Amino acid sequence: MTELNPYELGDDALKWAEAFDATKNENNWTLDQIDVGLMIGWFANAIEVSNDTRPAAEITTLRAVNARHRAALEVLVDCSKTLRSFHRIENIARAALEDTRPARDA
Repeated sequence: MTELNPYELGDDALKWAEAFDATKNENNWTLDQIDVGLMIGWFANAIEVSNDTRPAAEITTLRAVNARHRAALEVLVDCSKTLRSFHRIENIARAALEDTRPARDA
């Protein structure tokens, strides 16, 4: 008998239907053997897995967005460091210009 991992089916109805069909055929179930209790168990599993799967997908998406935001913030920090360096260079250059101005005669 094939082991069924419901989390591999996720929230895809077609995968659940195909898995049910394969399980039915593997166990040689007849229509008389497929009762309400069996169907409740099958649908309950599908619903629970769907409830578990969707938040995980949303968390994965949020982590990806967070990673992109972090990368953008790191670029801004680097730009800020570069600007501070330019300001330091500008201040040094201004000071050097001041030092090279001719002295005013008093």
